[in-house]
Amino acid sequence: MADNLNLGRVFVDPYKKAVESGYSGTEEEFYAALASIGDINTALDQINGEAV
Repeated sequence: MADNLNLGRVFVDPYKKAVESGYSGTEEEFYAALASIGDINTALDQINGEAV
């Protein structure tokens, strides 16, 4: 059953997807920005102005 898995179709490189969507920074800048987000729920609370 595991032989039928095609993980290449499942995994999408986040940086490549961001570039395809218009991101123009470097890969290092992209991952630094992601790392600086911290806790995603806290970041979303700040964006949305509500508690998750």
